[in-house]
Amino acid sequence: MSTIVNTSEVLPILRAAGIAGQQVRRALDFLAGAIPGHCLPRHKGGRGEHSRCIAFGLAGLLSHPRFFHHNGVAEATAWCVGWLARRRTGVPGRGPGGWGCARVGSDEAAG
Repeated sequence: MSTIVNTSEVLPILRAAGIAGQQVRRALDFLAGAIPGHCLPRHKGGRGEHSRCIAFGLAGLLSHPRFFHHNGVAEATAWCVGWLARRRTGVPGRGPGGWGCARVGSDEAAG
């Protein structure tokens, strides 16, 4: 997961420095391809259902708006938003809440 976090942290720095082009496209390609697989449950070959992986990945995907329509960025962004929406916790009587560290019944909650 650290590669998703690290890549997502570097992208805004590149943007602030005015660096775009091939380096950014390759980083976005990596994020778009890696996020769904990394977030699979461990027993399915992933690294666990961690909201921080999705959140960091989403921040990286959105860091360069000019590349939003680059290969799979929009689709990966929609996937991340959907993943987060399905796992949002709620408090009875108070409506939707935030995101916990694990969903009940997930492999992450079990250990």
